[in-house]
Amino acid sequence: MTVSYVGSLSIGGALPGAALALESAIPDLQARLDALASFAPTTGSLSANLALANGILSNIQNAITLGVVLPDISAQLGEIAAAVDLAEGQLSAAAAFLATLDAAGVYLYTFAGDVENFGDEFDAEIGGGLPGGGGGGASNAVVMITKNPATWAALQSILP
Repeated sequence: MTVSYVGSLSIGGALPGAALALESAIPDLQARLDALASFAPTTGSLSANLALANGILSNIQNAITLGVVLPDISAQLGEIAAAVDLAEGQLSAAAAFLATLDAAGVYLYTFAGDVENFGDEFDAEIGGGLPGGGGGGASNAVVMITKNPATWAALQSILP
């Protein structure tokens, strides 16, 4: 059985893929917010507006004939506002998550040996075998340990 101290890391250092995944999502969320923020109905020329109004009126009359109920502009504006709120919420959550990755005080150990020699608490949990497998045997593990409550809370937000 071998237990080896690897070193002290931040949460982001211990889980580098988490930061990468989130950092790649942020530009997309920002682009969505920018696109939604740039929505601005404009007015055109009087003749173009009259032609557009006649076309809309014709389409509405056809829809009424077919029994289609049309949404009003407030419903469409409500959907845009909801999309903005969702994108802002996702961006805020991504930024908060990235901030947690800077939390320090994660100590990393590796284990190589028989699963039955991993320790009493782990033996109680996995002594009968790992999920999907039979009894003990050669095993490997990575253990993250922290004494800092804030770092532990940050780890729990990533690894339930």
